[in-house]
Amino acid sequence: MSTLPLPTCPSCAGSAPHRIGVLPDAGVFAGRDASGTLPVSSLYRCPGCGLLFRHPVLSADQYAELYGKAASTCWSDESGRSDWALIEDYLARTVTAGARVLDFGCHTGGLLKRLDTRYETTGVEVNALAARIARQESGAAVVDGLGSLPGDAKFDAVLAADVIEHFPDPGRQLATLIDVLVPGGMLVVTTGNADAFLWRIAGARWWYCYFPEHLAFISERWMRDWLRRSGSGAHLVQAIAFRHRRLSPLRRVVESGLLLAYLAAPGLYARLVGRLRRVFGRGATVYPPGSGLTRDHVLLALRKTG
Repeated sequence: MSTLPLPTCPSCAGSAPHRIGVLPDAGVFAGRDASGTLPVSSLYRCPGCGLLFRHPVLSADQYAELYGKAASTCWSDESGRSDWALIEDYLARTVTAGARVLDFGCHTGGLLKRLDTRYETTGVEVNALAARIARQESGAAVVDGLGSLPGDAKFDAVLAADVIEHFPDPGRQLATLIDVLVPGGMLVVTTGNADAFLWRIAGARWWYCYFPEHLAFISERWMRDWLRRSGSGAHLVQAIAFRHRRLSPLRRVVESGLLLAYLAAPGLYARLVGRLRRVFGRGATVYPPGSGLTRDHVLLALRKTG
């Protein structure tokens, strides 16, 4: 019986990643049905740089087409989010009022709206409908890509909230974001923490890698390694691990029980919970439990040398 060759790490080109397990088939991409479109992928960890990544993945053009069809309601829920509050607080402490701030992957402009008139804001969003909503809701200028910014556009701060995991090579994307900073400017990234304790236990069944649009997962360890290797002209100034959602004590107990049930029998869990959701009129989509149980996210703040 033949075996497929191991992939190379998309970040450091390491050739011996550890295969953690097969990732579930979500069948949905960015809130839209994608049945039969997405490959059966596994989760790998690079022992060299620490990157977690999905393989195989689609081409850049295929992802661009899928994001163009994304539901405008996807990623728009502001309830219980911790990352935006952390970003607001971090900007207030490190960036002066009136600074030029770019929100990369702003979607419908929820974070831009929270920043209101304290800064001169710009957004980047590839989905045309979401970009239109972001302009209307926030009043910010919103373009469809970094290439659509004026050639001399530079920013005092660039934000990437839950977006870097959407790129197969996060280092390459970070380099492009650092490039649009002024010397001394800040890049603030929030994303899943690939070194989170419960994630290491759950492996490929951890909730954050369930979504097929999430392609690669970083950590503070990976960031330090990438900065050392890349010569990006930036350095890490702060790393803050945090919970993605705020849960009450009771909800945390319930979520822990659901996570244990899911890890023991994911197929059975999905069927039972799917039936209950249909009975109570909440739709049949079942997402893995676990969000908010641990500090499974991290804020990474980089300063450009200058």
